[in-house]
Amino acid sequence: MSAASDVTGLGENVFGFALRAVSGADSPTASRILLGIGLRLLRNDATLKEVAGRTAGFSVSKLSRFETANNPVTLKDVRALLRTYKACPEVVREFEQLARHAMQPEWTAPYRDLLPRFVERLVALESKAWKLYGYERVVLPGLLQTEAYARALITDDLPGSMGSEINRRVVLRMQRQHRVRDAEVRTVHYIDEGVLTRTVGSPRVMIEQLERLIALTQTPGYGIRVIPRTCTAASSITSVTHLDFRTTGLPELIYNEGLMAADYLVPADDDDAQSKGPSPFTYAKEMLWRLMGHSLDRAASQERLLAAAGHYLKQL
Repeated sequence: MSAASDVTGLGENVFGFALRAVSGADSPTASRILLGIGLRLLRNDATLKEVAGRTAGFSVSKLSRFETANNPVTLKDVRALLRTYKACPEVVREFEQLARHAMQPEWTAPYRDLLPRFVERLVALESKAWKLYGYERVVLPGLLQTEAYARALITDDLPGSMGSEINRRVVLRMQRQHRVRDAEVRTVHYIDEGVLTRTVGSPRVMIEQLERLIALTQTPGYGIRVIPRTCTAASSITSVTHLDFRTTGLPELIYNEGLMAADYLVPADDDDAQSKGPSPFTYAKEMLWRLMGHSLDRAASQERLLAAAGHYLKQL
């Protein structure tokens, strides 16, 4: 079946997707991702090269970036693709609405000068998830940090920075936490035990931070699990986050952060997985699950947190 066909079955499937996408997309970033997925559905079995050859202003690379939400959205581009795909009026209406929402500024817009480009998508999407799993090997996750811990960490990372910039970065981090908490995202954080005794700021800062973690172990919707020092399964990764969006239409997402860049991994097509072996997404997810298997349960994790707090109390 050609991607340009106006076949009832495909039209109904795409229209149903577009309706769900418009109703569930309350983030410009989410809208851009859903728009790319929808346009990929309309392309059907046509290749990127075939579509680019029939659509003015599109190259293979531009079309690929459009479908993977790595290109800015314009109504002109969306309409050009919808004409190429001979989309029915109902699909055109819903996709244009999705495109208009995707063109709106994200809540992070005032902080774009502070956020690395490779982090923006994670920050925009984490409060849209149904469940968030994260692992950190070097520092505590930003979503768990107290204001004092965050300020000390940012100050150490950016020596010589003006106080106003540090304040804005702290505010941004606190806003991320509020958005995730207000959205009632279920979060489970896996923390390397070494992080608990890696001093950030001062012993008092660490005691306050550890007390917060201990309180969160008893808070509905939060999971804090410690990975013991004896575990070597995590030696190759430092920070990974898995976002599960459940029924929103967004695909699962794994964010794997390095020093100056990050990978955003999504489930590969079944055909690709069969022909090329496990996808990067599958590999990263399996590694995260192995880490989970090495983590301590809630009671034992709480004991390690209490022991770390005791370690700092002795330093006062």
